[in-house]
Amino acid sequence: MFFRPSAIVLLTLLVLTATGARAQHWMTKEACAVRDPKIDHSLTNFDRVAEQAAKITNGTGRLWRVTSPNGAVSHLWGTLHSTNPLILDLPDELREVLAKAKVVAPEFDPVFKNRRRMEIVAQGSDLWRDLYYPDELLKFDSRVQPWIESRLISLGYGAEAAGFLKAPALAEILLADPCDDFSWGALPIQDDRVLLLALDAGAEIAGLEDRFAFRRALSKADMAETLDAVIQVYGTYLDPARFQATRNTSFAFYLQGRIAEMIAMERINMAEFFGLEKGNRFLQLVDDYMLYERNLDFVTAAKPLLDAGGAVISVGCFHLPGENGLVALFRSEGLLVERVFVKGEVALR
Repeated sequence: MFFRPSAIVLLTLLVLTATGARAQHWMTKEACAVRDPKIDHSLTNFDRVAEQAAKITNGTGRLWRVTSPNGAVSHLWGTLHSTNPLILDLPDELREVLAKAKVVAPEFDPVFKNRRRMEIVAQGSDLWRDLYYPDELLKFDSRVQPWIESRLISLGYGAEAAGFLKAPALAEILLADPCDDFSWGALPIQDDRVLLLALDAGAEIAGLEDRFAFRRALSKADMAETLDAVIQVYGTYLDPARFQATRNTSFAFYLQGRIAEMIAMERINMAEFFGLEKGNRFLQLVDDYMLYERNLDFVTAAKPLLDAGGAVISVGCFHLPGENGLVALFRSEGLLVERVFVKGEVALR
């Protein structure tokens, strides 16, 4: 729901451990395959999902037309950060918009501004702690901890890597879709697919935030609780017992433009997993930073582009709905924001 972390480019630099028996062997290509996405009603009570989704404003639709007071027209697109062929098969309505775009604005600029920044990622100097202290080992929910360790083993880091990795780097690693491992370095996630089509049409790229903004923000002392919540919430997505069913259901909702249902399902799942109070607190912390705070920054960065027109703002779909979503925030800036119906999506509730 966020972006493919730059840390993943370090896979070739990692030292493999002898603890492979605990790796994510269940995470196979077949487990990742989604060919005919359907809602799996065994996951949760979907009457509750519908009830909660109905309370989320602007919750239906992935493509929106944004018109500035001077008449300039731009668009807003909600992505899903995946390399799955169904997600990479962009709808004609979006392709038509991208073919005419002057500028496309993803969440972060994928191009390094200088060689030093590239070196920081390539050398991994921003991944690891300066010193290792056993009492600084990160501890999480006893159910989530093994899943995180398994994920780190599968990436070549080793089970104990949580004690060596800086916590913001660990959080960023967990944001990546594990199924993208099978096409790493070959296929783009949907966000990058959008960029490639825009570049083919001659558009410029203007990232809405610095690619290091995530780690920089979560490295602040007053963000420690948020950082813990991000790691634990994304750790639950690695549950092998629910992974495939959740993936199929999320894809079905996304392709139908039912973003509010995706958000509602996540809220209910977190409450069921951690308990109502803890689950709600974790999601509130995560959303306050990853969605609301970043959305405010996105609006500031996007406003000049929208005033000029011909822009495509392309961000994770969870950034669009709700009172603090980009649709509402753009409207509060005096912009006219209207849903563009995309083939295959459901009608507006």
